[in-house]
Amino acid sequence: MTHDLPLLPREFSFYPLDTLPDIPADWEDTSWHNDACPSFQTPCGISVWLDWADEAERECAAGGRFILWWRESGEDFFASDDWAATLAAVEKETAAFEAWRATGKAVDLRDHDDMTHCYRDENPEPVMGRIYDQGFISGEGDTWNCIVSTSDTGNVTLPEAERALWSLWTRKLDEAANAK
Repeated sequence: MTHDLPLLPREFSFYPLDTLPDIPADWEDTSWHNDACPSFQTPCGISVWLDWADEAERECAAGGRFILWWRESGEDFFASDDWAATLAAVEKETAAFEAWRATGKAVDLRDHDDMTHCYRDENPEPVMGRIYDQGFISGEGDTWNCIVSTSDTGNVTLPEAERALWSLWTRKLDEAANAK
């Protein structure tokens, strides 16, 4: 695994590059100097933060050096100092997301039993959407909207809307499990 680092050296010129683990080549460098540490995004949209190897340099030393989170929900779901465990967590979350994503079916939301109350019959145009095991996404042209409970992600691409629905749904599952 090798990676071209277009942003990290510019945004974190003082970050010791020799402490970086092997970054998969298909991850995008999303490092930004206003963040606490460099970051990458996986092809399915998981953000991976690579904090400092030296715990004394970390903004949040207790969290672990490698932190995973879904950008759309803004919450982390994994933290560790172990790079192999981090890669395994990315692989596991990616597989779960892709399996869920495969449940999506394209529909005209005006005709779907669960959605008829949302769309008026007088609308002559189809209302494109995708129905998943948990939730739905509506779209118009190239923009999509994802609404889960009181969380709204709008006017984004279909992959971004899918990641938003997935991350919000899994966060709600985690909250329910932690409440027990």
